[in-house]
Amino acid sequence: MNANVNYSIDPLDLRVKTLNVNQRLRLEKEIKTLEREIGGVSIQNAAIIDCPFPEEVRRSINQKKRSLARFSPPPLTSREKDELSRRAKILEAKIKEHMLTQSELDSYEISSKTKEEVSRAVSKGIWYSRNIKPLEFQLKEIYRRLEPEDRDITNLNRLRT
Repeated sequence: MNANVNYSIDPLDLRVKTLNVNQRLRLEKEIKTLEREIGGVSIQNAAIIDCPFPEEVRRSINQKKRSLARFSPPPLTSREKDELSRRAKILEAKIKEHMLTQSELDSYEISSKTKEEVSRAVSKGIWYSRNIKPLEFQLKEIYRRLEPEDRDITNLNRLRT
């Protein structure tokens, strides 16, 4: 299998999770390290230079290259950027409407709250996890595609009121 095959992702299909910038940099670093280690080693002289399985190292390099190519955020056209930005605004509004406030998050501290307050906070947290978390995952994916080099783009605490 060729490591240079372009596995393109449909930019508007949010079911495929793309790699964030840290994950891409880590994969690139691993590829470079493995390529340096294996160098021009052939199977015949691998034992001489203490590289017992060069074919496995090459397989690993190719697999990492394929993952990097397949799961990196795709380049976007202006139409695709506009569509993703439109979707992001809709998701942001819905998430902000139902996002747990800081005081609700603090309600989990049992020592300072009544049993009813804790129970109410836990119930809302469960509802939020079931109904809003999937929207958060979609929004984060949109952010990764719109701003692939921003390390902090998926931090949704900035939406919290």
